[in-house]
Amino acid sequence: MGFFDFLFSSKPKKIKYKLFESNEHAESIIPLNKAILVEAGKTEICLSRTATGLYAMENKCPHEFKPLHKGSCTDEDELICPYHRHKIDLRTGQNKSHAGCGKADVFEIEQNEKGIYVIC
Repeated sequence: MGFFDFLFSSKPKKIKYKLFESNEHAESIIPLNKAILVEAGKTEICLSRTATGLYAMENKCPHEFKPLHKGSCTDEDELICPYHRHKIDLRTGQNKSHAGCGKADVFEIEQNEKGIYVIC
């Protein structure tokens, strides 16, 4: 990428934010099949933990943009919106209850020996 490409790029640069020191730390904060609200810079993120791992998505239901962090998770890695009971795929952000409602942005989770991060 050249200098002018960098200046005029329409894609904002992604930033890595540290969330937890370890899996044990994450498990002590987020109950299994639940979600919490975290902030990464100015972005509100719904962070969920299921038996298959951690998932991060924007904290807005694609149906009516209500906060998702008070929802619960299913064994199929879906988050259930606490307001209208819509099921949202934690991997893709797709509203599985009403496909025409769009999808929530999902964020990458990175884990290494230094901790657990969200990239957004």
